[in-house]
Amino acid sequence: MLNDWLLDLSAGQYRPAPRGAKNSVGGIKLVHNIVLSMPAPTPPDKVLAAAKTFAREKFGLKYRYAMALHTHQRHLHVHLVVKAESLNAPRLHIDKAMLREWRQDFARMMRDQGISANATPRAVRGHSKGAERDCHYRTRRRGSSFALREKVEGVAREL
Repeated sequence: MLNDWLLDLSAGQYRPAPRGAKNSVGGIKLVHNIVLSMPAPTPPDKVLAAAKTFAREKFGLKYRYAMALHTHQRHLHVHLVVKAESLNAPRLHIDKAMLREWRQDFARMMRDQGISANATPRAVRGHSKGAERDCHYRTRRRGSSFALREKVEGVAREL
């Protein structure tokens, strides 16, 4: 896929921006990673069918994409990787409004599969915090978190 999509090998989804480039803080995004998920016991074939419809409608012949269905966790999910550059469309930029619209569209596509689905915001579902950042998760898991160590030492001092 790297060769087919003409992606440079890089340590992530960004290519370093040319020196002096405008707005080059994070580099140039090569791909967008999108996760489409549904809670158990949603049938995996229905989630995959809705994800295929979603990708075809949103990216179709404009942007290259690949997907993989994961069923190993409580929430079924499809990882969708979309190439940001296109030969026949403007560079893909995803903003928060577009994400909200996509969530509603995916819920509609799940309903088209006969699955009850709504695109409710996280706060309405009782999830006020976003997912833990991967770097924080890995640091905490290794036991090398400075913040965690300070908390443990503080509790130990109180005892």
